[in-house]
Amino acid sequence: MRKSTAITMAIILIAMAGMMVAADIALKPMQHVLTVGKDLTSVLEARADIKQGSKVKTVARKPKESNLAKVGWGMIIELEPSEGVTKRKGRLTKLAFRAASEGRRLYAQGQGRRLEWIEIKMVLAQGVEKRALLSLDREGRLGSPEPALPAKFP
Repeated sequence: MRKSTAITMAIILIAMAGMMVAADIALKPMQHVLTVGKDLTSVLEARADIKQGSKVKTVARKPKESNLAKVGWGMIIELEPSEGVTKRKGRLTKLAFRAASEGRRLYAQGQGRRLEWIEIKMVLAQGVEKRALLSLDREGRLGSPEPALPAKFP
C-alpha cells in the first residue's frame, strides 16, 4: 500500500470518528426526553392513570404554531387516560398535574435547561383530543391548566 493511500485512509477514519462523537452529542438530549416518556409511562401505568399498554410520548422544544404556548422552552406530554380517570369528576385535571409534575421532575434529572411550560395532550375515547397548557413560574410551580379540562368525559 502506498503512503498516500494510508494517509487518506487515516483521515477518513478520523473524520468518521469525529462524526460519531458529534452525533452522540447532538442526539443525547433527544435520548433523555425519550427516557422521560418511558419512565413517565411506568409511573402513570402503575397508578392506573393511563390505559394499560399505552405509551406516554414526550417532546421537549420551543413552541410551534400548533402549540398552546407561544414562547420559551417546554415539553409536550401526550397520553391516553384510563377509563377510570375519564369517568370520575376532576380526575383529568389531577392527571394533568401529576403528569406535568412527574415529567418536570424526570426531565430535570438529566437536563440543565429549565422548562417554562408543559402542554398536556390527552387522547380520549373516539379519538377526541383535549389539550391544556401548564405554565411554570420562576420557582418551578405549575399554574392551572389553560384551557380548563372537562370535569369528566363524556
